[in-house]
Amino acid sequence: MKRIFLCTTCQTWHEGQHGHCPNCLNKDADALHNCAKQPEDHRTPNPFEMPLPTWIKDSTISAPLRFIKNTGVALQWVAMFFAGSIAWMAYWVAV
Repeated sequence: MKRIFLCTTCQTWHEGQHGHCPNCLNKDADALHNCAKQPEDHRTPNPFEMPLPTWIKDSTISAPLRFIKNTGVALQWVAMFFAGSIAWMAYWVAV
């Protein structure tokens, strides 16, 4: 497990070696606190959320390009319907 320190001078978490804070260049070992609490990872706040594809209605995009993009959206809906129907059938076969 990596050791992560909280610098009391600049209030940032870091993995400074030998008690050196890379942000404020604080070399005082007393100013650094080793804490068991890790900083929170906000990269995936809701990993199971899957947004639905929506139609593109932006009038600044030319009509042919908008038609191509909306065709891709329609294909996504068809693929989701197909995958959902297979999942639904697999559920009822398993029950």
